[in-house]
Amino acid sequence: MIKYQFAYNHQKDIIDILSLSKEIKSDHEPFSCLGCGTQLVPVLGKKRAKHFRHKVTVGLNCSPETYLHSLAKLEFYKVYSECLNQGMSYEISFKSRKVCNFYESEFLDSCNLSEESYVYDLTKYFDHVYLEKKEGNFIPDILLKNRQKNESMFLEFVVTHDSSEKKVSSSNRIIEFHLQSEKDIEIIQSKIIKESNNIKFINFKKKNTRNWCQGNCLISKIIPGSRSHLDSKRYDIFCVYKSGKSRILHLRLTQIEQMLNENSFLFHEIIDPSEIIGSKKNLYRSMVIYAYKKGIGITNCYLCKHHRSSSIFSETKADFCEYIKGTANSNKAAECKFFQPDNDTFSRYEMPFRISNQ
Repeated sequence: MIKYQFAYNHQKDIIDILSLSKEIKSDHEPFSCLGCGTQLVPVLGKKRAKHFRHKVTVGLNCSPETYLHSLAKLEFYKVYSECLNQGMSYEISFKSRKVCNFYESEFLDSCNLSEESYVYDLTKYFDHVYLEKKEGNFIPDILLKNRQKNESMFLEFVVTHDSSEKKVSSSNRIIEFHLQSEKDIEIIQSKIIKESNNIKFINFKKKNTRNWCQGNCLISKIIPGSRSHLDSKRYDIFCVYKSGKSRILHLRLTQIEQMLNENSFLFHEIIDPSEIIGSKKNLYRSMVIYAYKKGIGITNCYLCKHHRSSSIFSETKADFCEYIKGTANSNKAAECKFFQPDNDTFSRYEMPFRISNQ
């Protein structure tokens, strides 16, 4: 026999069995099931835990999953509506990683900082709540809406089946609440939903990327206060990253040591500027070819058969690509499915130079 803690009263309010006294009579206060709609009887004895049971069990077709799903969405709708009407907060909490992009242009990389929990009051942003209201191509269990900005958020209460792949792959922010028992309703009633194994935050911004450190970050690749700030001499170092991208960096020796200790490079060579012949463009292109011929996993537009040279050099805008009919960063080859190294194309770029072993 199915036993439930919650039921509808005659006014369709959700009633917790724990709030009822022993004197109440179901004939005077009829209760019905949130799942199947049939009549429930309150059991309020002292020997057994209080609960609702179905009055008629013959031919009963009541699913506990349907009951739990209905209970969760109805309870959230009720609690959130009360928060809006009474000016109370309803909070969510999820983790987001701080990412600093101060050195991104110099090192082709950003710094992953600490993971922090962010708390937001939903009522400050979403001032309308709807129960199973269509939004675009979807009908979420709960729809939160900011009409002024025309932005929305879905809440889905899951018992056995996760949200559809189509819904997850959409741009809609979704809080997916996996229900296991009636005990989970206490989380909804607490007015704060925290990210956990059973509560997923989908399509939320999980990286907070900006210039956090202004170049003074203790976790960055260049550490203020270390010997790197005392070095006066800088070196040109050609670096190939694990992504296959490459750069020539102009760094102090201790800065180079710091990056090598962090195992940032797939390959590197320090270059003595006094022994370089030709322009910076020629140096960079020749170093790309040098690394490629050493068998390093480098990918670069200058190696590709679709590349066409120009007299202008820029590390942000490479030469012309015949395939895409335009220009791009020469490191774009690391992400290009049309990249094809071709010796006849790049051999004419090679130039003599000597590498320093410092």
